[in-house]
Amino acid sequence: MPTDPVRGPLQGVGVVVTRDEDEDGRLTAALEDRGAVVLHWPTIEAVAPEDPAPLRSALAGLDAYDWLVLTSRRAVAALADAGAPGGAGGAGG
Repeated sequence: MPTDPVRGPLQGVGVVVTRDEDEDGRLTAALEDRGAVVLHWPTIEAVAPEDPAPLRSALAGLDAYDWLVLTSRRAVAALADAGAPGGAGGAGG
């Protein structure tokens, strides 16, 4: 006998996930746990710049600013990879 489908508040609801999830797929897992049918349709792709020199140049001038606002984990990782001050989890240069 087939097993019962997942039941939950989103049972049978189709949900499109437009971001490229990390390997663990926490968003997808959470939606599926609640019964959603998930369609992966990434609309952006984060890639390293072909030439990292402009980014490194900008990072060299960070001390001229009081604030730096990053809006994603990927931005933090990219700056850490590029050699930003405090890139290993520190508070800055």
